[in-house]
Amino acid sequence: MTRILAFVLGLALAGTAAAQGPVVTGVVHDLHGIPMPDVPVFASTDDSTASRDDGTFRLGPLSLAEGETLVLRALLAAGENDFFDAAPVRLVWDGSPEIRDVVLRVEAIQEADVTLQGTVSDTTGAPVDSVWVRAADDSVLARGGAFLLSGVTVILGEELRLIGTRDSLAGELFLEPRVTSLDGLALVLAPPAPAPRDTVDLAPLHDAFQAALRAEYTASDRVLTTVEGLERLQRELGEGICRNSAAALLQADLDPAMVARDAAGAALDSTYEAYRAGLVANGVDPVDAEMRWYRSGDRSRLVAGRVQALRDLLADLGCPVISAGGGAAGSEVCGDGLDNDADGQIDECDAGCCLGATRVVIRDAGARADDVFTVTLDTGESTVTEPGEEGILGLRLPEGPHWVKVKALRSESGPATYRLEVRVDGALLVRVIDAIEPGSEKLYLFDVSLDGGPPPEPLQEMAPAERMAEP
Repeated sequence: MTRILAFVLGLALAGTAAAQGPVVTGVVHDLHGIPMPDVPVFASTDDSTASRDDGTFRLGPLSLAEGETLVLRALLAAGENDFFDAAPVRLVWDGSPEIRDVVLRVEAIQEADVTLQGTVSDTTGAPVDSVWVRAADDSVLARGGAFLLSGVTVILGEELRLIGTRDSLAGELFLEPRVTSLDGLALVLAPPAPAPRDTVDLAPLHDAFQAALRAEYTASDRVLTTVEGLERLQRELGEGICRNSAAALLQADLDPAMVARDAAGAALDSTYEAYRAGLVANGVDPVDAEMRWYRSGDRSRLVAGRVQALRDLLADLGCPVISAGGGAAGSEVCGDGLDNDADGQIDECDAGCCLGATRVVIRDAGARADDVFTVTLDTGESTVTEPGEEGILGLRLPEGPHWVKVKALRSESGPATYRLEVRVDGALLVRVIDAIEPGSEKLYLFDVSLDGGPPPEPLQEMAPAERMAEP
């Protein structure tokens, strides 16, 4: 039985066609192109199904008018209360009877327990007895030149090394299991080859390659985390993401994150070429380094595709392009906490951002970071936090009284505890640590003054009487 280990969804469409009351057929693949069973597939016509054991699915006939747009979407559970939603695929139906060969590519990997069976022989073809055969963390003593390894836990489609050893004899096979049973495997043992005399010191080249791999992975993960945050906000806010300060913060981080990822990728390419040349010079097969480098390339293409799809979506919604700098070419975004115009000053002190620049920050104040909150200003701006993450709102407010409302959406351990701060033009107006039950909400009042006078005293630990009902 396969188990899905990681979820970052993506959709690719391979061929389109459709019909009056069209039938949609296709297949769900994982990262390595292996069919995935039991993945829910949805259509905008409110029809849904799940992929079969072989990964294929069928939807329809659908209730659709010719010229109408059909949206296909895959939704995959990632935990008890979390779901990952792929970017939708939109097709304008041309009236043909079927939409075929839709490929839903889920950026996930599948774990499975496989059975490996085969023979062990020497270089002459004679069976070898009493050989230890090992794959992953499992091993068995082969008798009479035959072996059977059951329940070997692998990642389908990824490399598995099968090793046989006896005294001075050794042999290995490199497998990429795509099914749960492999038989007819032939493991040939041979004496070790004379060790070639190294001509290149591989240790520093290996260490540099490993460090570059880690740096590229970290940089790619930063980009994907930013993209996933924006995708989550778009699902929650729709077109409102264009006016959301938390989304502005994430958009401003996207360009520098991509620059850092590209730089890490270039550094990885350079260190790989040097390491590979050293391996070849020393007579060592570079296949292991090559596979890890190829996988980094797959990750790079995945990241670039996710970023481009997100940018296209934001452009379709009419969102402004926000960057984190650019000198004279940049323009300041008030209230996002970033130096967008690269003049060495952030919102609270930037010309044009000094009056009414408001920043609201909420974070979980409990022992466990498991609470989720919604924070809303009287202007309609709002944000939703994730467990363990800060929620930030930034914008300019007009002079006069205002309110900020906190609502607890979820808590896994009793009341939801939070720390709330409100700053206007850098002055602290509200600071409170409080706890409310899930589903409850509280309101806090503050005044914005634009007269340039001294800031008001901050409100510390507001008493219940000071929390007033929403106007």
